[in-house]
Amino acid sequence: MLVSGVHRRYHLLLPCCICVLACARQIEQLPSYRPAQKVSGTVRLWGHGSPTHDFMGNLVRAWEQGFLKYQPDVKFDHRMYGTASSIGALYAGVGNLAIRGEEIHPFELHAFERVMRYEPLEIDVATGSLDVRNMDFAQVYFVNKDNPISKLTLAQLASVFAYGSPRSARDVRTWDQLGLSSEWVDKPIHLYAWKLDDDFTSYLQDTVLNGGHKWKCNIHEYAHIPRADGTTYDSGQQIIDAVGRDRYGIGVSNVRYATDQVKALALAMDEKSPYYAATKENLISQKYPLTRIVPAYVNRTPGEPIEPCVREFLRYILSREGQNDIEEARGYLPLSTEAARGQLKKLDTTGTVRVWGTPQMKGVIERWSEHFQKAQPSIHIAAELMGTDTAMAGLYTGVADIAVMGRPATPKEIMAFEWVFKYKPIGIAFMTGSLNAPGKSPALAVFVHHDNPISKVTLAELDAIFGCEHLRGNGAINTWAQLGVDGALRGKPIHAYGFNVETGSAAFFKRVVMTGSGKWNWPDLREFNKPKDILDALAKDPAGIGVADLTYSNAGVKAIAVSADDERFYEPTRENLSAQRYPLTRIAFAYVNGRPGESMRIEVKELLQYVLSTEGQKDVLDDGGYLPLNDLFLQAQRDKLP
Repeated sequence: MLVSGVHRRYHLLLPCCICVLACARQIEQLPSYRPAQKVSGTVRLWGHGSPTHDFMGNLVRAWEQGFLKYQPDVKFDHRMYGTASSIGALYAGVGNLAIRGEEIHPFELHAFERVMRYEPLEIDVATGSLDVRNMDFAQVYFVNKDNPISKLTLAQLASVFAYGSPRSARDVRTWDQLGLSSEWVDKPIHLYAWKLDDDFTSYLQDTVLNGGHKWKCNIHEYAHIPRADGTTYDSGQQIIDAVGRDRYGIGVSNVRYATDQVKALALAMDEKSPYYAATKENLISQKYPLTRIVPAYVNRTPGEPIEPCVREFLRYILSREGQNDIEEARGYLPLSTEAARGQLKKLDTTGTVRVWGTPQMKGVIERWSEHFQKAQPSIHIAAELMGTDTAMAGLYTGVADIAVMGRPATPKEIMAFEWVFKYKPIGIAFMTGSLNAPGKSPALAVFVHHDNPISKVTLAELDAIFGCEHLRGNGAINTWAQLGVDGALRGKPIHAYGFNVETGSAAFFKRVVMTGSGKWNWPDLREFNKPKDILDALAKDPAGIGVADLTYSNAGVKAIAVSADDERFYEPTRENLSAQRYPLTRIAFAYVNGRPGESMRIEVKELLQYVLSTEGQKDVLDDGGYLPLNDLFLQAQRDKLP
């Protein structure tokens, strides 16, 4: 028995020794702290702590003592009242560095943005612990020891614990739905978890449910229970004990509470990804999907550097010495070499690019943000998408760096910018409007009644039908005979159907077809506020011609080809829009504040270069709706970047 016990302890200690060596190797690969500049001032620190629990105290003091050896003129002002107060201290202006005990909550981020009009700069400073209470320990899912299942994906967990989420729409209620057979067929899955208003649950909503919140009603929730002797029966231990008693149970807890009656599951991001157990090594490498990260936040105005004393302190934390302080303090884990280097890069740029524009571009911008930040982790995209009509205001008031619009800016919008800066903004086409996606700059199509034999029309002919100034040189066209139509329609007058002339679609038509003329052919023009109404009316009128979105096409009408030069006619197809061949293709524009003779701010230029790259245009295509620009047009836009 003694030999067996020795061997058991050896096997338990061996992984710990391996992890310690792995941590040491990771830390040794980091650069030592070397001051970039001699600094003074006060680091006003708010964050994870309380009057009764000094959660981060030892670690923060170690960081400060190590830093002061290099920067003795810096002072520290501690206000470690708790994570809940940290972000408010930043936007209230009483703190200049927040070190939290958990990830930021959406409501905290929204509060900061409402006050400051941009997002705070996030810097990861440490990895959450494996099993130390109050130190961001990893979330782990457990099943009863008799359960043969050993691994799950996050999508499977979402389908087990929630009624559909952005990660999974499935509803899994029995163990055979997770692949178990034999005696497990039709056996119900019993759910055990933290209280649904717990911060742990908020974290799981973001990670496991991918932002969902529809937790199942049959979850057994647990909160800490004070004992008479002054100790606490932790919720995590209660969950483990419940799963240990329940053959069909699954619960989320932490390995610190594990017993021989349960087993921890390995997790994967999705079915194509590898599965990882919660170990110190997998947490540091961030391979385990539910690794917790300890973040710090700084209130940095976009385009401006971080306060020097705060920047240098963060550089120390992310150095070999600062990460070694984490290892020696015990509890939290250091960052991996790769992660620490990535965070250091954030300190060397002025950070956030603020984008204002239309909410219809949200999906595309999120793809750009995700992929761009993999290559440029130090540059963050903060999108405020309240509408195309607000975009230019964000630019000329200085609260936006890029205004994205589903159309060209109007003369009045350009004038408003010019009044402020005495020069015009730089306009850059960055993607093609959609074929038929509502709200995403859909191309205009020319429709006639399905019995009408006409199959094509020129822009000059459309100008002669819908306008009365005829700047394209043609005279008025009032009858179908003038368009070469024979038969019953030959002597019939043309009835024109179009958008209310005050709409954006009518403005586009006026600019492209009528070359800017505002004089419409009122005797023959019928206005509508909705494209569907245009086509419904046209379907009842064999003598009609109308302009609307393809989205609302019906069996009573047909779209015809259009030519810009009276020679080459193109139908409204995805291929013709992407190639910019179809004359009524719409283009989305980005506007930036580029002072003549000066270079564009580097972060803004880097983002626009990505947007105009092959990868950025693939993001447009993958998102659906909007379409990419053709290569020739793309190069012309790249040449506009100063």
